[in-house]
Amino acid sequence: MIKIKNIIFIVFLIMMIITVNIFSIPEVSAKTVGDLKGELNALEKEAKDNKNKIIYTDNQIKKAKQDIIKINKDIDRMANEIIEKNKEIESLNIEIKEKDNEVKELIEFAQLSSNSLLHAEYIMGSESLTDFIYRVSVTEQLTEYNNKLINDMNNMIKVNEERKIELNKQTKQLENKQVELSSNVKILANERVKLDEYDRSIEDEIKVAREVLQMYINAGCKDLEDINVCANKILPEDTSFLKPMQYGYVTSEFSMSRINPITGVAAPHAAIDVSSSNKSINLYPVANSKVANVFYDNCAGRTVVIHHRIKEGSIYKNYSSTYAHLETVNVKIGTAVFRNTVIGTMGSSGYCSTGPHLHLAISRGHRYKDYVSYSAFVANSINPRMVINFPSYRVTWYNR
Repeated sequence: MIKIKNIIFIVFLIMMIITVNIFSIPEVSAKTVGDLKGELNALEKEAKDNKNKIIYTDNQIKKAKQDIIKINKDIDRMANEIIEKNKEIESLNIEIKEKDNEVKELIEFAQLSSNSLLHAEYIMGSESLTDFIYRVSVTEQLTEYNNKLINDMNNMIKVNEERKIELNKQTKQLENKQVELSSNVKILANERVKLDEYDRSIEDEIKVAREVLQMYINAGCKDLEDINVCANKILPEDTSFLKPMQYGYVTSEFSMSRINPITGVAAPHAAIDVSSSNKSINLYPVANSKVANVFYDNCAGRTVVIHHRIKEGSIYKNYSSTYAHLETVNVKIGTAVFRNTVIGTMGSSGYCSTGPHLHLAISRGHRYKDYVSYSAFVANSINPRMVINFPSYRVTWYNR
């Protein structure tokens, strides 16, 4: 009996633990205006570090290009020196040939003068024996001298050939260094492009962070006050979502692997595209709200981001709605907007648009406050069909 009671008690404990785990609410740290200021300071430091990297990369590119110019000059100098060495070798070969002919003539004379049968005849023809001996001696000395000249010139040719080999070797080394430096310049240039793109991106983030921070400061939020509590004071609440225009139809669905009509490559489309027969139709907020950001993006064109506080049952949940490719924008950051406020008109601004339509994204939390990066925005995005009653693809609705 005791054992059965123990088993029942253990089962009861396990059920209590499971129940507590299921229904316990995880503790979420509150974000304050002070936190937003800290995040802004961190972004500004990151931007400064990135600018320093840009300066360093620019200096590296400049130095590499200067080295390439110096190498080009060295290669040109060596090429000219090789040309001069070739000319010197050619000239020496001509001189050697001429001296060689002279030596042959002198040798023939020496051989003639040393022939015993001809000595007498040559002597008989000489003015004196001294003259004959002098002639023979001069001939031998000239022959020896010319032979030495030829040897010296051959040595010079050898030295020039060795110098040519050394110059060609150095030229090859410089050419390899030139290729290496050119490759480094390309790598640095690609890195420079990425740094520049990141610089623009983080500057946009800083701009948005400043504007969102200022919005909360203007609303009276204090440094240590929970933004969510403060947001309840400044965000008009609502209970549901409406369609963003009086009539229209869906032209492209929410998808994480839609084929991009511009690039032809599969990519996330964290939104739903809607259009209308009226290509400049007025656009409305999907719920009562406050404008968090208004900006122009090269891809998305004129864009409005709105924060919402939606009551779902007994609790409130935060959402953000993003409206892209607008033709006109009628609101500013911090503007309180309601269901019937015209925030702008449908259009085709931005190079990612292929025709007049509205790119509508719905994401959990407050964009730029709870998250900033585009990847975090995509991760928090939901299919607008989950909260808005859109009809089927290409089926027109006639009320919001």
